[in-house]
Amino acid sequence: MTKTIEEAAKRFANREYEIGQVDWDALYKGYYHGMKDLFAKPLSDRLTAAEKERVREKYWQAAKDWVGISDARGYCRTCIALEEIFGKEMFEKE
Repeated sequence: MTKTIEEAAKRFANREYEIGQVDWDALYKGYYHGMKDLFAKPLSDRLTAAEKERVREKYWQAAKDWVGISDARGYCRTCIALEEIFGKEMFEKE
């Protein structure tokens, strides 16, 4: 696995350059800037709709399980962790 966007961009450009007659520099820059833009977005914006729905389901299941449990700290921590990772707005009811 590559450790940086730069390494991934070089691997991509090298692989694609061998296949066709394309400008290596353009391949590199396109991949590099595309990945930088992608990783600049919040994690919740990088998920597909299906992935977002699965995360929301887990969140609300943990919240429902939390109600009425004597040792609710574990469930509460799950919700807090998901909010910290994806942002509270992802779990706001519409």
